[in-house]
Amino acid sequence: MQESIAGVTPKVSSLLVERAVRRDRAAFGEIYRLYRPGIVRYIRHHVGSSHEAEDIAGRVFLKAWQAIDRYQDRGRPFSSWLYRLAHNQVVDHHRTRHPSAPLLELGVFATPDTAFETVRRKHAARDINAALQRLTADQRQVIRHKFSDGLDNSTIARLMNKKEGAVRALQMRGLSALRRELEQRWESEVA
Repeated sequence: MQESIAGVTPKVSSLLVERAVRRDRAAFGEIYRLYRPGIVRYIRHHVGSSHEAEDIAGRVFLKAWQAIDRYQDRGRPFSSWLYRLAHNQVVDHHRTRHPSAPLLELGVFATPDTAFETVRRKHAARDINAALQRLTADQRQVIRHKFSDGLDNSTIARLMNKKEGAVRALQMRGLSALRRELEQRWESEVA
């Protein structure tokens, strides 16, 4: 398990996880403190709301506490397990989400200019998310870790169990494919 979160060495992180697996509440509290900001950022990227991201992150750590004694170190960073739990909670959130009223999303008191800008941003985000789905899973994961989670290449490489060069190559190919896909989408809308 190799990772460095907030300056914590892999050995310290590993010791915290070992203690947490034995139901040590203080160790799990420290894990929560260390990993919560990244998990919230990841969730916020996928749900678009800070408030919902905080709620979902709470469920992620509740699930983690409930399952921590079954956690097994399989040579991947502990954060991979947490991000998998977060991913599952985001999927559940989208599956059960009730449609929200479009007027509330735009803001009832929005001026025409701000309403137009809000709609434009939502359409651009929709196009980007659709284009991301056309990338390989690895390319998508690298781009999300890099640009949504703000992780550096060495951390991404450890999380994905890849070499830094492979992460850079995935990022470069992914961004190129993303650019081509978006250009095609936007050209077809103009035509």
